[in-house]
Amino acid sequence: MLELKPKLFSRYAAERFSRIADAVIQEFQGNPKELRKSSAGQGLISHWEEYCDQVQHGFYFNYEMYQNVLSGIIERHLNALDETLVRMLWLETERFWDWDEEEEPSREDCLQALEEHVESIVFQRADDYELEGDPEDVREDELAEAGEAVHG
Repeated sequence: MLELKPKLFSRYAAERFSRIADAVIQEFQGNPKELRKSSAGQGLISHWEEYCDQVQHGFYFNYEMYQNVLSGIIERHLNALDETLVRMLWLETERFWDWDEEEEPSREDCLQALEEHVESIVFQRADDYELEGDPEDVREDELAEAGEAVHG
């Protein structure tokens, strides 16, 4: 019966992390199309799709911008969690296993560990995401249309 407690806690923590990642992605998807800075994402319907394209096919010049935006969104969601939940979720991060201090970590240490964990979930989801349109096909179509207009 004692082994049930860690399993239930791990399942609860995984669900909480998943819900946080869902909220982060949903907020990221809501960014207006006009704010997209990369020309490489033409034909993609959202910042999220452009980020997924970069994760799957290689990073463009603005990947760091997307990472910074995602980090800010993740921080906002994590900062809204109460102290007990932050510390409980920390127990399910890599940083917990690396902790060798006698005292408890600070809230900031815990939040940093949680941010890294949520970022890894978001990154994995971006890598697994099925893009609705292949950006390479869209770019080739746009180049072909531009050529037809010139030679037209």
